[in-house]
Amino acid sequence: MTKVRRRNLTILFVMLSISFLLLIIELLIDKKEIKTYEISVITSGKSDESWMLMKEGAEQAATEMNANIRFITLSNDDLLKEQKEVIQREIKNGADGILISPINSKEIGETIDSIQKKIPIVFVESVVDTKNKTSIVTCDNYNLGEKIAQEILKDERDNEKIAIITDNLEKTSSEERYNGFMSIMDKTNNELMIWELDQSKESDYYKQIAQFIRWNSVDIIVTFDTPILETTAQVKKDMMVGNENLKNTRIFGSGNTSKVISFLEDGIVNGSAMQNEFNIGYIGVKRAIGMKIGESQQVDKIESTIITNENMYSKENQRILFLFIR
Repeated sequence: MTKVRRRNLTILFVMLSISFLLLIIELLIDKKEIKTYEISVITSGKSDESWMLMKEGAEQAATEMNANIRFITLSNDDLLKEQKEVIQREIKNGADGILISPINSKEIGETIDSIQKKIPIVFVESVVDTKNKTSIVTCDNYNLGEKIAQEILKDERDNEKIAIITDNLEKTSSEERYNGFMSIMDKTNNELMIWELDQSKESDYYKQIAQFIRWNSVDIIVTFDTPILETTAQVKKDMMVGNENLKNTRIFGSGNTSKVISFLEDGIVNGSAMQNEFNIGYIGVKRAIGMKIGESQQVDKIESTIITNENMYSKENQRILFLFIR
């Protein structure tokens, strides 16, 4: 072997060795830079399909952004105490961000203010007053209430009796929907009343709603809560067996569960405002991780659509419904 050839082989070997070392270093650096984020999602005590859709959205974002999602569903015993305890526990367990549907409480606002410098907080579905700004991902609740009222008024009837069933108007999402609804209805001659359910007897809601309907003759029933909408529709369906006049009582509300869609098909529910909870979960996780890496707080409003028995079979609305019944 000539000296020239031996020198060339040596140079080639050295270059290959350097390239191999650089590749190893690059791989180690990339591996070191991969961060797995721990995101906690704290929901209210009502576990329904809407929250499952939000969970799917959160999990999709987690897959894309290398995050682990921990879901915590609160009981209904003492939401204020439990929500505060869970927030502190999740921080102690190393959460990098928290998505939460807060109850409307000054104490929760103070708790969140005290921890926002430690960890990003994203409000979903409902919000609470805080001194510091935070990201919010929620339906445009005021507009949702307006849309329900506008849908009712399409029939161009007047002097109707309208009952609003609620169990918690202090929750900001319900309060905003109610305010949006009333901003339209206050300009009409309709008679409005509120049927307030006893929250301490939530398992008894079916019986409470049945009594309201039995004791009061109303033309329209409205609720801004999905589980209450499902229960009200079931009560109407069951009571129609012995009282066909109930067919004329129209029900409007908010919800996109398979039960609500089925009641729409059967004409038990006349209209329901549907929002994309998948997007709320998806955007919420992205906002939490974004704040963790230094991005600014943002407010995202998710639009709602009124689905009725008459329009649910349109191509546009079928695409919307497909998201919820897939």
